[in-house]
Amino acid sequence: MAKPAYTSDAMWNFWLKFDKKYPATKLGGTYAPKPGYHNRRSQLHGWDYSKDEFQKDRLGSSELCAAIDLTMSPAAMKTFSARLLASGKDKNDPRGNYLREFFGTINGTKVTGWDFQKLSLTSSDSSHLWHIHVSIVRAYAADPRAYDALYSILTGESVLKWKIRNKLTSVVKPKPPTPPAKVYYTCKSGDTLTSIAAKCHTTVATLIKLNPQKKKNPDALNVGEKIRVK
Repeated sequence: MAKPAYTSDAMWNFWLKFDKKYPATKLGGTYAPKPGYHNRRSQLHGWDYSKDEFQKDRLGSSELCAAIDLTMSPAAMKTFSARLLASGKDKNDPRGNYLREFFGTINGTKVTGWDFQKLSLTSSDSSHLWHIHVSIVRAYAADPRAYDALYSILTGESVLKWKIRNKLTSVVKPKPPTPPAKVYYTCKSGDTLTSIAAKCHTTVATLIKLNPQKKKNPDALNVGEKIRVK
């Protein structure tokens, strides 16, 4: 299949990658000479919502379409629609910033959609019960990052993995536990490891472990010598 007219390389590469992963899905279409994101901005009337409602829809090439339809099974419709809806509703998920809207179904009987720019539910005609429509903000119609974000959402990748993969954040490794501070006892006349253990609320075995040099002669202590007790 050749790349359709007025379709960006980024959008086409997204489709080829998605098709490879989900070969049962069919391309429902990209460019279409009708109102909305399927058409080129240069061919739309001034009143068209996809042309002038948002400032970023006035940017980017005026000769590219900014929507793609994916035709799939009822089960797949529910899965991918649910992922898009969950992403849109998640205030901590920035991937939808590249998208304008999607239409699909999460139950197979009602068309459900989400406007990623207005952050609200939306809907459309019943054809979206068997194909998912996704439109891209026109400023990003040729931006690979937009389609990477869309692919990430559709494939169920977590926001964190997407951010790390795109170097938008890093994994914060927990700091190793701080070792306990070393505590020493200064030997006095008549001290033995047994008496020191009693004074310091520990055991002779622990003292020998902390002071391996005393293993052969545990009570060979000198006045002023420091013995580690913790």
